[in-house]
Amino acid sequence: MGLFMLAACEKNLLAEPIPYLTQERELQKKLPSGDSNVEEFVLPIQVNNGDFYTVSGWLDDHTLLYISELSHGSNVYAYDLTVGSSKLLYESNHPIISLEISPSKEYFLVHSSPASNKANIAFVNNQGEELFSKEIVSAEIEFRWNQFNKDSVLVTSFKEDWTFNTFLVNISDGSLTQVEIPQPFAYWIDESSLVYLDWDEDAPSLFASLELFNIREGSRKKILPNLFQVDSFGEHFLTISVQEENQEKATYTFYSDSLEEIYSFTIPHLSRFSDWLIPYYDYLPNKDTFITFQPLYYTEADIYEDGFQLALHNVKSNEEFVLLEGMQNEPISCSPNGELCLYGYYFEKLLNLETKEIIPIVTT
Repeated sequence: MGLFMLAACEKNLLAEPIPYLTQERELQKKLPSGDSNVEEFVLPIQVNNGDFYTVSGWLDDHTLLYISELSHGSNVYAYDLTVGSSKLLYESNHPIISLEISPSKEYFLVHSSPASNKANIAFVNNQGEELFSKEIVSAEIEFRWNQFNKDSVLVTSFKEDWTFNTFLVNISDGSLTQVEIPQPFAYWIDESSLVYLDWDEDAPSLFASLELFNIREGSRKKILPNLFQVDSFGEHFLTISVQEENQEKATYTFYSDSLEEIYSFTIPHLSRFSDWLIPYYDYLPNKDTFITFQPLYYTEADIYEDGFQLALHNVKSNEEFVLLEGMQNEPISCSPNGELCLYGYYFEKLLNLETKEIIPIVTT
């Protein structure tokens, strides 16, 4: 526990930040190419019906989905950045809790709450047509789209005591099948296989083994030890671990779907009461690039005030560089072409990765 109590004054003895690429021509070679220009976009969004709730994500490279709150329910709109027009796509009679867009951008699911212990999940195509909906007894709910099968979604519902049930949804036929999976937070690495951290409830720990689970066969196999976090991005999956000999650093390692290590990097991280802070990140598949916020040095998260670097790590070329300094660690989600990113707790800001401009999407 002594490592978690390091004073901020020790920062000069700890890990150095990734240096800037000082030559502009070098930086421009690595930045995403394209003709996106924030000045050409029609912003901010004018919400004319209800109150702005959140931007939910990208429907394509220049179209956002956002939610407005009404006195009785919520609406979902598609907003075209290039022409500045909102199109009503979906109306819900209940408050919308979250909206998840599929990797193929053909569908989105709407999670609304008809009651405190119930969740309604509506599956909608990108034209706004509801395909079907299901009601599940649930206090909280988790979704995981299958990147390898556009019609497949893993849904985990939690009760108030945190017991859970997991279902596999088939969008093509509207079926919902219960799956006996050992852990609630699982990530697809191919069409029928998921990985998850196998936490031991009887022996709490900061680390767990990574298991491979075949959803068709129900088989499970341990593949990696002592991990802190896992995530997947189509053909790659990510693990986050802490070095045993130096717990002031976090190691991010990328693997192929065949479990081959392809890229790794280490950064300082921030401690919390019982674990470590994982800064927000996203993955740009067409750029083979991982984008993440990273602190300048190790200390306690509650006392850290020196801002975050927004860094890009190319998984194939092993190149890394800092795009912006002094950023706030807030959620980030990038467009399919990897040129623009939504930024902020409500995705209320737009970041252009080429020009580094950040502008508000809505007025408050």
